[in-house]
Amino acid sequence: MDNPNIELDKVRRQLTTLESPKKLKILVVDDEPDNLDLLYRTFRRDFQVLKADSGVTDLQLLAQEGVMGKNK
Repeated sequence: MDNPNIELDKVRRQLTTLESPKKLKILVVDDEPDNLDLLYRTFRRDFQVLKADSGVTDLQLLAQEGVMGKNK
């Protein structure tokens, strides 16, 4: 090892990545872009935020994400 501190930092980053839980997904739907932006900024730290601007887009996004038809 050339520099033990660099290697130690690398290992710490890897462990932090492994330990951090995967964020739950949340879907926000609104036809006003400003509202979508506000909702996104409100929840982005705690959730993986999916945005849709209509009911049709909402259903397409849910189908794409593979959540429709699953019982959880």
